[in-house]
Amino acid sequence: MDWTWAIAGVNDDIPRTAGPECVNYMTNRRRWTESIILSSIFIYLIYRAAKRMNPIVLPTAKEINKPHSAIRLMLIIMMTLIFGIELGFKFANRNMIYVLNPCHIQTVVQIYLLAAKPSKTTIALFRIQMNNLNGPFLAFLFPEVECRTLYFEQATYWIQHALLYIIPVYLLKTGAYQMEDINDYNWTTIGTATMLLYHFAFLSTISMYIGINLSHMLCAAQSDPFQGQNYRIAATIHEIFLCPILNKVTVLLCCKPTTTVMLTKKLKPNLELRLTNSNNTARRISTENALLTARLDNTYEQLSRSVPATPTSQSPTTSTGSPISEISLVAEMAAAVAAGSGPVTIMRRLKRNSINALTGESVSGVQLGAADQEERTNTTYVRDMIDLLNGECANTTTSVANDDYTMPTTKID
Repeated sequence: MDWTWAIAGVNDDIPRTAGPECVNYMTNRRRWTESIILSSIFIYLIYRAAKRMNPIVLPTAKEINKPHSAIRLMLIIMMTLIFGIELGFKFANRNMIYVLNPCHIQTVVQIYLLAAKPSKTTIALFRIQMNNLNGPFLAFLFPEVECRTLYFEQATYWIQHALLYIIPVYLLKTGAYQMEDINDYNWTTIGTATMLLYHFAFLSTISMYIGINLSHMLCAAQSDPFQGQNYRIAATIHEIFLCPILNKVTVLLCCKPTTTVMLTKKLKPNLELRLTNSNNTARRISTENALLTARLDNTYEQLSRSVPATPTSQSPTTSTGSPISEISLVAEMAAAVAAGSGPVTIMRRLKRNSINALTGESVSGVQLGAADQEERTNTTYVRDMIDLLNGECANTTTSVANDDYTMPTTKID
């Protein structure tokens, strides 16, 4: 296949662009060794960060379906027009191979992000490309426009790299795409490692094959302060710091205030059930319900008479089936609330469980003293239970004469 339309126009007369000087800058063995080792490290870092990162949280449906603004449409048209002109220049100069440079790849990604709606894919692409802002930044610090000889060709260089920084700032300002937590460096690791992997695994291989210095992977630029055999290692080190700095500073300065960094927090289980008094008194159980109170009193009087009389000298025995304890009460009410039961249903369940527990005590031979003392104790428990259901239980303690046996008390705020 004839590739003259892509590489024939590369000018060897421009230093460090192509030719024997650039090819012999360092041995291919050194290039392959660096590429294999560093690419393996970058793949591992991407895999490790991908496993540790928090899931992407999509914006609301209103934000997703919101139509594009006039400014956003204008940016799409401008970037597409400039990129089309740039492609025309490269076809005319027969150096289409330079389209593989990272800034042109980032241009295509940003055009897609401007045209697309928020989704997990577009949010991931946006976060990754935010770590490639080093391209336009270094293009302004160390411009390379010597090979651009056609009219308006140098102007497209400046406009394109300016838009590469303006578009992310605009998307951050409008909140179209949400960034990760400012203290989360997993996406920063993925973005930086992806950019470096593209250089060492792809561009370095293509450069060695065709002998053209793509993104300075074949030899160092003349303006590079790190000249010598180790310039690629030095570039890797300073880009590892430069990319996160540009990313985080841009987010802090330009992120929309109302949607500054979407925090994705891990939910911790809340084991505390807060029971508060409800203002809806129509649905509350009141102790003034004479019929309910009479039925409960009558039930416990019958239970009291069913307990055989025992000598008062015996101390009360505590059974595992205590009528109502703090833990069982809160657990019962929590289960009922979770099941969607109303106040009346909760009261009925508590009454049933309490009667069953008391019946079990009487059958198992729980001895609390004389029959009249048991009757007073049971009646007190009934009224405490009703007070608990109304949220009005006070710190009261019922003492039994035998061995100063004290019943448990509960206060629910």
